[in-house]
Amino acid sequence: MAESPDDLEKRLQNQQKELDGRSASIEKREKDLEERRKATAEARQQRVQEQPNQGTIDDALAKRSPSESIDDKVTETSEMQFGDDRKKEKNGLFKSFLANSIGVGTGIAMSAGIFGAPLSAVYMAGAFGLGYLIEKFREKEKFRLKDFFKELSTGALLSPLGLGIYSAIDLIPNASLLGKLGRVAFFSGPLAATYIYLNRNLLYFRDKIGLGKSIKSLYNGKIFSYFREAHRKEGMPNLRPGLKTAFLNFSPVWMYTLNWMKNPAARLVIGNINDVLYRILISGKKVQAENIWKALYGAGKSMGKKIGRTYDSIYQKMRRYTTPEAYQH
Repeated sequence: MAESPDDLEKRLQNQQKELDGRSASIEKREKDLEERRKATAEARQQRVQEQPNQGTIDDALAKRSPSESIDDKVTETSEMQFGDDRKKEKNGLFKSFLANSIGVGTGIAMSAGIFGAPLSAVYMAGAFGLGYLIEKFREKEKFRLKDFFKELSTGALLSPLGLGIYSAIDLIPNASLLGKLGRVAFFSGPLAATYIYLNRNLLYFRDKIGLGKSIKSLYNGKIFSYFREAHRKEGMPNLRPGLKTAFLNFSPVWMYTLNWMKNPAARLVIGNINDVLYRILISGKKVQAENIWKALYGAGKSMGKKIGRTYDSIYQKMRRYTTPEAYQH
């Protein structure tokens, strides 16, 4: 059934009204958006006036060069962080140098004031530094200058203790063989035990607790708890194996230095060489009892076997090429 002209006109009028309503709605939305844009621009301008030095995001984007990217910003930030770390590292290294220089100076002053041997502290500091270098090379660990400074100051501060021990041994008469053996026994027992025990405790205070906390502990009373901690973790566990290592390797040297060398400073120089060898013999945090003479014997025996095998190989080749059968070919 065909649509009448009146119905068609009504439908067209309804569609026109619907289109007019949609157009009015779109115009209203555009007007609202325009008002929001104006309000946002006015608020942004007000912020710029209140903080003229900061600018806006659009200003920052406009000022940025086309080649500048987020990666460039990240790289710039990383370089700034790396520069700050390097600056902190240099400052820490300088502070460590100053603190350990005071330690070396204190050791030299005490050695000079008490025993009249300032160079003993210098020799002992050098021995500790050399031992550190050999230890790092042997264990393939990274060399750290701050730790090297600590070794120098530790050696210098232990110098008065070493001079005192080498001087105390003269209290035992050594006119007879029994007296000479008694000196070695007394040195390798109570005196060496005192040195090893105090040395390990001092290293624990230096490496685990730190100089600052150690000084503060003298005032806040924590020094006793720190000493018990060092005694439990470093002093006692390393005392017995340390004595065993020292006696097995250095008792022949002690026999000579304690009985035929009269100057405690000269004895300490030989002791410094022993300290370097002692550092080579120990590995890790705990002392491993080793016998350098046994190790040398084993190395010589192994080398002898290699020489024997090489000689036998050369002999077999010479015999093979000098037989009558070799000439016939």
